[in-house]
Amino acid sequence: MQSFLIVSDPIHMRRAMLMARDLRIEAYPSPTDTSRYRSARARMRFLAREIYYYWKYRIARLLRY
Repeated sequence: MQSFLIVSDPIHMRRAMLMARDLRIEAYPSPTDTSRYRSARARMRFLAREIYYYWKYRIARLLRY
């Protein structure tokens, strides 16, 4: 296999693609049309969590290099 399709929630896609790039995986995004997070409150909580982990990952990358 030479390339991969990453299928994930649209909110998570940015971090997933960043991780794939860091692992030198040729990957293409395919965000889902739907999310398991249906209510606005659940989506906001997931978004807040994803923002936190995205920046945590970015900072960890800086400390690694």
